[in-house]
Amino acid sequence: MHTRPLLHTDIPQIATISYTAYTDDKLYHWLHPGLKQYPQDYRRSRINSLRARLVRPGCHGFVVVDGDGGEVVGYAFFMRVAGGVEDEGAKNSNAPSSP
Repeated sequence: MHTRPLLHTDIPQIATISYTAYTDDKLYHWLHPGLKQYPQDYRRSRINSLRARLVRPGCHGFVVVDGDGGEVVGYAFFMRVAGGVEDEGAKNSNAPSSP
């Protein structure tokens, strides 16, 4: 297995992984009523959300690929929400300051 940056072509596989992972999760059933009755609605919504994330500045997606068949078996998205330590918001937070 290896990790690589997420590609636009990975999104359908990621939507399937997401559905499989969360299909029995109570929170997801609350967030997505009818999840089991209308799985294609969830899948379409997930694909649209993932496409938007992929092009959003500060978002970085990665996939885990099975070395044997090249199948995507996992994914992660990271999003930078502040400007880092140089950000005024970070300087004024309650976080301990570095020496």
